[in-house]
Amino acid sequence: QGFSIDGSGDTNADSCGLHYENSSHLVLRDMSISGFTAPSDSCLYTTPGASVAERAMFEHLFLGNCTVGWSLQNTSSSFVTMGYGNFDVYINLEANQTGIQSAGNGPSADLRLKVSVFHIVVNNDSPSGTCATLSNYSHWAEDTGVFRCDGPSQGFQVDGTSYFFFGGDFDSDGGISVSNGGHLVIQETAQD
Repeated sequence: QGFSIDGSGDTNADSCGLHYENSSHLVLRDMSISGFTAPSDSCLYTTPGASVAERAMFEHLFLGNCTVGWSLQNTSSSFVTMGYGNFDVYINLEANQTGIQSAGNGPSADLRLKVSVFHIVVNNDSPSGTCATLSNYSHWAEDTGVFRCDGPSQGFQVDGTSYFFFGGDFDSDGGISVSNGGHLVIQETAQD
C-alpha cells in the first residue's frame, strides 16, 4: 500500500514491476509502477496459474510508461479464473506500448476475467499505442463499470478466439477491432 516501483533504466527483456500468481483476495492500493520499457516488459504481470486468482481489489493503481501496462497470462494447461474483482486502474502509454494484454493458453486453457467491476482508463500520450488486446482464448464476461481507451490509435482488439462482454461506460477512441470468430458486446448504461 502506498508505494512506487520505478524500472527506469531497466534493459532486461521480460522484466516486470510486480508479478503475482495464484493469489486470491489480493489488495493493491495507492501504488505506482512505471518505467519497464525493455522488450516484453510489463508494469504488472498476472499469471493466475493453476486455477483461481479471484476477488482481487486494485484501488488507485497507476501503471505508466511500460512496454505493457498490465499483462495477464494463463501459463497453465487448464482454464484459470480471475473473477469477482474490483479493478481501479489508470494506465498511461508512450509510443508503441500496450495498455492491457490478456491471453489464454489454448482452447482448454482459457483465461477468464468475469463478474468484476472496472474503473479502467488507458490514456495514450503519443500517436501510437494499443489500448487492450485479448487473444488466445481470453474470455472477459459479465464485467461492469467504466472502461475508457483515450487516444490509442490501435484501440481495443479482440482476436477470433476471445470475447469481451461488458456492461457500463465503454469508449475506445482508437476504434474496436474484432477478428472473425471473436465477440465484443457492450451494453451501455444510461448517463445522468
